[in-house]
Amino acid sequence: MSDAPHAPVSRLQRDMLDFAHGPGDGSDMLVIRWAHRLLGPLDRAALRTALADVVQRHTVLRSAFLPTADGAGYRAEVRPRVASPLTVTDVRHLPPDAREEAWRHALRTVAPLSPGTPPHLRATLLVESGTEARLLLEAYHPAFDGWSQAVVDQELAVAYAAACAGRRPSPWEPDDFGTAAAAEARLAGSAELARAAGHWSTVLRDLPVANRQPPVADLTASEARVALEKPDFHRIVLAAARNRVRPSTVCLTAWLRTLSDAVGSADVAVAMPVALRDDEALGDAVGPYVNQVLVRAVPGGPDDVRAVLRRVDSAFWTSWRHRAVPYQTVLEALGSDFRYRFRFGYHEGGGDGPWDATGVSTVPLEVPVDTTLRRDAALELTHTAGAASGVVLCRDGGLPGWSAGRLAAAFTAHVARLTDPA
Repeated sequence: MSDAPHAPVSRLQRDMLDFAHGPGDGSDMLVIRWAHRLLGPLDRAALRTALADVVQRHTVLRSAFLPTADGAGYRAEVRPRVASPLTVTDVRHLPPDAREEAWRHALRTVAPLSPGTPPHLRATLLVESGTEARLLLEAYHPAFDGWSQAVVDQELAVAYAAACAGRRPSPWEPDDFGTAAAAEARLAGSAELARAAGHWSTVLRDLPVANRQPPVADLTASEARVALEKPDFHRIVLAAARNRVRPSTVCLTAWLRTLSDAVGSADVAVAMPVALRDDEALGDAVGPYVNQVLVRAVPGGPDDVRAVLRRVDSAFWTSWRHRAVPYQTVLEALGSDFRYRFRFGYHEGGGDGPWDATGVSTVPLEVPVDTTLRRDAALELTHTAGAASGVVLCRDGGLPGWSAGRLAAAFTAHVARLTDPA
């Protein structure tokens, strides 16, 4: 693990840091949060040690993101040691209602994480009894992505087991995110950038104005939950198999059709986050190894379901092949100021790590989503254990006549139509 005192930042990190330093301070919108219920006799000292070990392993979690001397960008200054990220609140003396209110208060309180003050992972432990506690984890997006959550959960379990046994975890050698940022910088002027620019020029050419979002001031959004229970998701799997596409393509097509209804345009584009972890060594790395691709397709018309699904699937894979080049860098190369309106995220949920070996088991807890949105509408789905659930966000005023609830209902209806074997 490299501990060079300075490291470059990626284009995605730079964009997020610009947003955090921009008007209104967007730092609180860059906090990724998740939670677990911990059942069993918990060793709080061991948990504190385990969290410190996880932060120490990943240089990106203990890097201060600071402006460069000329003010034109940022640099990551790696700190050799940072403070413990665990805050403990003991509510064992409180009645059950007061304990619940203490947890709700913790969930409502999203204190911004500072770019220049690591660690970029922190935890709040609410102790309810000798065998039950709730753990809220929060990470700073410029140092973290969705994949990193499963990495941290796994490593935290391993480090906790080691701390309980009075030993240090086995030596870890994860990839240093600064290496990825430096490799990205070398794309400037490359043939790969030229190919990506050619692709995105084609995608953006003649894109209907319904897909273009002007700058907005009000980021307040409504939210609605989406639940595709096991029978529903099983039908998605069967439809995907019949049409030789992935289950995520069925969900993406249903979302594109929903947006087509909302904007009155047959030609729709959505941005999708994609993981940049093709190298097996990045499987246990923490950092924002993610880019976004724009998927443009006609999700309806007279074609049968198979033709529509194949068309959407082809549009995704064509864009996916250019995922390594930062999307914003390509737009700059094209001289484009395009701002997309819609987003679709599809994530595979993971396990919680080998906690059972320590006598503690974990149960994932629902965490309220951030109801501020820079785009007009977004759908985030997570597939876990044969079902899928997620949330629809709709920015206030972004889609006149539409709310998050209406979008969620339309999406569910389109899923049913696409998966009907008749």
